[in-house]
Amino acid sequence: GKVSDPVPQLSPLEGAASQGGEGRDPLLRFVDLSGLHVAAASRVAVPAWAHTVLDSDKGPLVIVGDNAGRKAGVVAFDLHESDLPVQTAFPLLVRNLVAYLLPDPGGGVPAEIKPGAVVGIEPVDKSVNRVLVEDPAGKEWAYPLSAERRRVAFAETSQTGVYYVTQYAGDDIAAQEAFVANLLLRDEAALQPNPSPGLPRGMQSGAAPQRDQETPFKRELWPAVALAGLVLLLLEWLYGQRVALRRAVLEWRVRRQSRPGKV
Repeated sequence: GKVSDPVPQLSPLEGAASQGGEGRDPLLRFVDLSGLHVAAASRVAVPAWAHTVLDSDKGPLVIVGDNAGRKAGVVAFDLHESDLPVQTAFPLLVRNLVAYLLPDPGGGVPAEIKPGAVVGIEPVDKSVNRVLVEDPAGKEWAYPLSAERRRVAFAETSQTGVYYVTQYAGDDIAAQEAFVANLLLRDEAALQPNPSPGLPRGMQSGAAPQRDQETPFKRELWPAVALAGLVLLLLEWLYGQRVALRRAVLEWRVRRQSRPGKV
């Protein structure tokens, strides 16, 4: 059983956590736990099918393993008994653990595609006789398999979202997996400027693009509409101030006629 064992200011720099480079566990990729402190942890015996990801001088802190095809992971301490949740390493560690615990794709389905791409689905074994694909809208696409047809080329991927693939051996489910059609691929999501962007064929860097002679020139109409609105407002203001304007013009004429030298 597990017995609570107080471990004050536990340092993870011993064992697996202190190894770097090739000796570092893949689950600790990009994870810096050099400042981790654990107040209390449980004594956990590492089974033969598991291995230690994060070790300490008082025993393993994180272990993972594959038990007869079933992946499992154990964290030997309560997050409230450590400062791990307030460190930047926490989301990276959780991401690595979740990626490890997810089942491996059985039909060779990619994790992400561009909408419109064709996805090849391979049956996990010879007993699979039907493949069912559910698109993001909930529509199902059924593909029967035979001795002549042992591969499905799914091309109905115009919608963005998650597609669920289920393989049946008779009425039993043999495998389930999913892939996503996403517009933001890695190249499109790159935030760094491209030092050498691709240019159209026959166009040199710094050259002005040539306008197609057959393409009509489209001019925006909003400046003309805005000018007409301004003129309308000006006319409305002049009409509202007609009495004051008439009085101002009359006073100007009287002052001009009363100047010295006028006859």
